[in-house]
Amino acid sequence: LVDGRYNPALAEVIVINEPDLKLPGIDKPKGWTKGIISAIDGMLDAEKEMGVTGPLVNFTATFSFGVCGLCEAIKDQLGLSAGEAPPPGIGQMVELRAAMLDPQKMVGYTPKNNMAKFY
Repeated sequence: LVDGRYNPALAEVIVINEPDLKLPGIDKPKGWTKGIISAIDGMLDAEKEMGVTGPLVNFTATFSFGVCGLCEAIKDQLGLSAGEAPPPGIGQMVELRAAMLDPQKMVGYTPKNNMAKFY
């Protein structure tokens, strides 16, 4: 940061790469969605503490092309029946969206920042 502003060349920050394979794995979507939300919540706090002004960077999480058979949010949206798998990568994105919009309900996390507004 220079004078409380991000360098204009910086547009995005990857919060985590392939969290569905790391936190704690694709078979535990509540774990990795909570990890992403917690990390972003902390990054938003850090921006506030540093007094960041001007254009902010975009935070992103990059998912694997894996199939998340336990991602429930996508199954509801697509009307998939038990045993049907969602498209690769899409389940993870929809699961994160649902958790960002209501972190307490989806993953039992109470953020300091408004994650729905951030999303």
